[in-house]
Amino acid sequence: MNKLSLPLLILSISLYIPVSYSAGFAIQEQSASALGRAISGNAAIAENASTIFYNPAGLSYIQHRQLTFGSNFIIADSQYTDNGSTTSLGTPMPGREGDINFFVNNSGNYAFLPSFFYAHRLNQQWVAGIGVTSPYGLSNEYDDDWFGRYHAIRSSLIGFNINPSIAFKPNEKLSIGFGISSQYSEIELSNAVDFGSLCAGEVLLTGNPALASCATPLAHDGKLIIDGDDWAWGYNFGVIYQANNATRLGMAYRSMIAHNFKGRGNVTIPDSATAINNGVTDYSSADTFGSLRLPETISASIFHQLDTKWSLTGDITWTKWSRFQSLDIQSESTNPLLNTSELQNWKNSFRLSIGMDYRYSAKWTFRTGFAYDETPIRKAERGARIPGGDRRWISIGSTYTLSPQWQIDMAYAHVFFRDNLQVNSILDPQLPHQLNGEYNVSTDIISIQLNWSIE
Repeated sequence: MNKLSLPLLILSISLYIPVSYSAGFAIQEQSASALGRAISGNAAIAENASTIFYNPAGLSYIQHRQLTFGSNFIIADSQYTDNGSTTSLGTPMPGREGDINFFVNNSGNYAFLPSFFYAHRLNQQWVAGIGVTSPYGLSNEYDDDWFGRYHAIRSSLIGFNINPSIAFKPNEKLSIGFGISSQYSEIELSNAVDFGSLCAGEVLLTGNPALASCATPLAHDGKLIIDGDDWAWGYNFGVIYQANNATRLGMAYRSMIAHNFKGRGNVTIPDSATAINNGVTDYSSADTFGSLRLPETISASIFHQLDTKWSLTGDITWTKWSRFQSLDIQSESTNPLLNTSELQNWKNSFRLSIGMDYRYSAKWTFRTGFAYDETPIRKAERGARIPGGDRRWISIGSTYTLSPQWQIDMAYAHVFFRDNLQVNSILDPQLPHQLNGEYNVSTDIISIQLNWSIE
């Protein structure tokens, strides 16, 4: 896989736990002002240039050129407790439980998620802009000797999205926006390989005595690492309707983006198991490819100004997670480790949120919000790579106006997860190691954003 250059790494997302953000591996936290009200009403508010991500029609409400820089600081904590994982023979699986390392390229369980937006008014009716964000991503890493090492050790999807956009306002009531997305993604999947059990299978298949030295299950672990990258494109559009002076309604759509990854499957066979090369199955490394469809979303939002001090927001977002039915890896090699399909069977999901702003003074605005985020993961298919569940958000935030040109947005959110996320999954029919345990998860997000209006 080609390595990202340093400037692109700064724009790409910091690795994060898959259950840290929106359900599945979507990332809705692209604005500190939005986070302060739990991402509610963002397809209608259009308060700064971050509207490019939520609804490009909102660019029509940006009166001057504007730069918006933001960053989320994410602190995640999760523990796995085993409830009786077993080997393919039905005996207890040896292993370690405990903490999961979420941000594998950072020191500790935290990371930064940056974003950038620029809006430029062309004339009274047209406004253009560009955003650089990371709409999707995940990362977690377990110890090499944990109970589920044959299911997953590292799972990582990172990347960034470049989103030039334009908005048109034909009259005082209606705004229309459209954007194009050019998206880069990298994927890496790794897990331990029980070459002891595979050797035992080769002995039964071939009767070759040369394989006997490695035919002890769980005693000869190797490792599989699959990586790949891809550029793909999509689009987004939206409308905002100004019902009256106090109320705005917004609808936004972000398209599916289909990634076709190409990379390499690297198989490490321990010295104690090299005898497996005398078998009939090819376990050598080879080029790999696979596909992943990042789902489309539809959002409907409302913004209502109660009076000069108070405003209310609401949002409902639907995500077509049913596109993620399996995680398929293929290779022109006959190596069975490089030709796999992991059932996901995800379902479509909804996210509901409400929020409130209070303008305390000309300098200060305070806000809060609540959200319910439905998981797309069915309980029967919950696995070690993405052990997600329903979550509830509570958030607070503020805006401080330094001058007519400068504003600072700040926000904090705590994400509550359903207690004890259960996982009970079998690796595959040929090597049915079973993972049985539960996760306890908590996540805190601190966000800061700077808005610069250039008159």
